[in-house]
Parts: sequence; structure tokens; C-alpha cells
Amino acid sequence: MHQPRPLAKLKIDELAAEFVGARNYGDVQRLKALDDELSRRKSRRARALSAHVSLALASAAKRAA
Repeated sequence: MHQPRPLAKLKIDELAAEFVGARNYGDVQRLKALDDELSRRKSRRARALSAHVSLALASAAKRAA
């Protein structure tokens, strides 16, 4: 069975806005959902945003430790 992709219909600009909101609120679950969606996208902008999401997740993990 396929796993749902709640962010699949969003454009890269909308995903970027989602990232800013998730980062500002420290919402790790939203960041993980973004990371999952961006891992399926191959554009240059998606890869760049994915790098930012990964850094934000790493930073959140450091704060939690």
C-alpha cells in the first residue's frame, strides 16, 4: 500500500514557505514530512531546500539532546 504524501501537491514555493513556518515554530514533524517529500523531488531548488531542511532537523536534534 502506498504511503500518503500530504505535501505532494504543493509547489516548491509553497514547500519553502512550509519550511519557514516549521523552522520558526520548531515543528520537527512538519520538517520530517518536508524532508520526506523533498527526497522524492529532483529539481535544483528541491535539492537546495532539502539541504536546509536537513540542517534544521540536525539542529533540532542537537537541541533535544
